[in-house]
Amino acid sequence: MKTSKIIFLLIGISCLFLLINSCDNKTTEPTIAVTGVSLNQTTLSMQIGDTRTLTAIITPENATNKGVIWSSSDESVATVNDTGSIIGIAKGSTLVTATTIDGDFSAICVVTVASNTPNIPVTGVALNKTNTSILIGNTEALTAIISPFNATNQNVSWSSSNSSIATISDNGVVTAINQGSITITVTTLDGGFTDICQVAVNPAPTATFIIALTTSDGGSVNGATVILQNHVGGAYQETATSASAILTNIPFGSYYLIVNHSGYHPFIDETFSVQSHAVSHAVHLRDISLPYIGDIIEFGAYNWRVLDIQGGQALIVSENIIERRVYHTSQAAITWSRCSLRAYLNGDFYNSSAFSNEDRSRIVQVTNVNLNNQWFGTYGGLNTQDRIFLLSIAEVVQYFGDSGQLENRPPGASHINDQFNSNRIATINGSASFWWLRSPGDSTHNAIRVYNDGIVYLSGSFVSNHNGGVRPALWLQL
Repeated sequence: MKTSKIIFLLIGISCLFLLINSCDNKTTEPTIAVTGVSLNQTTLSMQIGDTRTLTAIITPENATNKGVIWSSSDESVATVNDTGSIIGIAKGSTLVTATTIDGDFSAICVVTVASNTPNIPVTGVALNKTNTSILIGNTEALTAIISPFNATNQNVSWSSSNSSIATISDNGVVTAINQGSITITVTTLDGGFTDICQVAVNPAPTATFIIALTTSDGGSVNGATVILQNHVGGAYQETATSASAILTNIPFGSYYLIVNHSGYHPFIDETFSVQSHAVSHAVHLRDISLPYIGDIIEFGAYNWRVLDIQGGQALIVSENIIERRVYHTSQAAITWSRCSLRAYLNGDFYNSSAFSNEDRSRIVQVTNVNLNNQWFGTYGGLNTQDRIFLLSIAEVVQYFGDSGQLENRPPGASHINDQFNSNRIATINGSASFWWLRSPGDSTHNAIRVYNDGIVYLSGSFVSNHNGGVRPALWLQL
């Protein structure tokens, strides 16, 4: 019995030895690395909505890991999934790339997506004119008519056979420069089809221009420079040697008229037109020391805004509110002719230290017409003789901006509120405040006021209101 057990034990040990030896002799298959990748197409054209599939070709064929990652450089144009299937999204181009997981090798296909609209080729082009004539300095637009009318590419290029005679713009506008004849050619970008227009450039009719010159102070105009400059850059110039200047051979057309003379304000007219063979024009040059409308000038103790200039006199109004004062000392029915503010301005204020004797000699006494209130019909009072006065509502509208509301009252309105409010704002000590006008309000117990936001209240404010600002106005001898 013991002998049998020993035999079986020996047999088991032998089997175990054979099994271990068998495992040691088993071989493992080698890993074959990827060495490259290519695509079955390097370019691909498709339309929006189409689906195409690319195939990645791995090298070597028996590479162990043939996995790739697909990507699109612009997914708004085309997308690609993990099997290489591409979908066209929008017109354009994108790069579809296959990248190996093993080795990070990559291959690219250029994918172009076109719209579904078929391309309609150009078959010809014609100009709206085969010949034309243009005067020097003028322009004319040519039109290129593409055939067929629904051709996909409607783009053309333009050329002139001699750009010193006439030029052509990118949109077909011919500009005549010098006398002569040229050919304008239009060429289609699709197909290179052409058509031509023969252009004759002729001299413009000319005029003799006589300009009479005078000055505000009676000074000599000798040496004044007269310039006519057309809107395409040409200029004609003459120097005055007497009371006039003569320019000859001026082509018909529109010009800037410019007159320069030392010691005088430049004269500029941007809308001067020469349309006949003999043109006369008079220009009055103003001494450079004299103001222009809109200027701020110093006079007496205050700064004044120039509102108007007539016959050597300027209408001026104080730039700021100079003081607060009642229109009338009591709350009574009153008009400008009898109010206490008029008496003050033409009395104590006129004679105050704000003006020197020389200043007072330049203040012109004028007749002011005092109209009824245009909206409420309130009596405006008698006409007055004033040296210093307040502006009327009509004058404020005339000189600060007219939106038409004074003449055409908005239904139910008691004030003018328009785009010119900012022009009418005035300040005292840096703060905006309301200021009086001499015109009556909705009754003779009220006077029209311009509020601190520039709105004009035609209904007015009580004449005894102590908050009313004063902006005196006067006519000044220049």
